[in-house]
Amino acid sequence: MRSSYFLQSAKYKTRQENDLILNLIDLVKDDAKIAFANIGDVVNWKSYDVPLLDEFGKPRLDKNGNQIISHETNVYLKSSDEVDPIVIDKVTSGNGITTVKLKDSDKAKERLYKYFNNSDDENNNISTVEKLLSAITQGVRNDNQDR
Repeated sequence: MRSSYFLQSAKYKTRQENDLILNLIDLVKDDAKIAFANIGDVVNWKSYDVPLLDEFGKPRLDKNGNQIISHETNVYLKSSDEVDPIVIDKVTSGNGITTVKLKDSDKAKERLYKYFNNSDDENNNISTVEKLLSAITQGVRNDNQDR
């Protein structure tokens, strides 16, 4: 009876450790996404030229007689199914202006550096870093396949 208790206790402890490792891997994956995200992950933009016209609809000319061209850019938010919200800190909209702020990539890189810098296995076996990188790589592959 006593050995059954210890066996159950060991299984429970192993399950807790596995859950902790999975949670840690999720945190590291999220920090990796934040660290390497860029605005192109969240928005698209298109630039184009527009000839300027005067109040009569005729082309506006500069002092050399050349038509004046305005360079315009439209910015479009990507669809929510294309964006990983973990990288977004804040989205605000008002007065015809929408602003997207990404989470601080420098802080995420710093957390990753601190974690990886302190993770090496003292016995020179496979380091925790290599294990996590392998798990993260596999997780990113799985995420990409899901899209």
